[in-house]
Amino acid sequence: MDLATFISNMDRRVELARRLGTSPDYLWQLGVGWRGKRPSPEMARAIERETATWGRRFRVRKETLRPDLWG
Repeated sequence: MDLATFISNMDRRVELARRLGTSPDYLWQLGVGWRGKRPSPEMARAIERETATWGRRFRVRKETLRPDLWG
């Protein structure tokens, strides 16, 4: 799953932001690539780790977030 799809559910977006110590708005910026925003390598790993707790079909892989690093 990609981040934009995952965070399209506001409850998931708010919970993921809480777990990551960031804001739901920042996750939206990352999800849509607003103004070229991309997560840091550390944030990409954290997003993958935390989204995996919702189950395999919800996991957002770090490779989809930063293909320039892991693609």
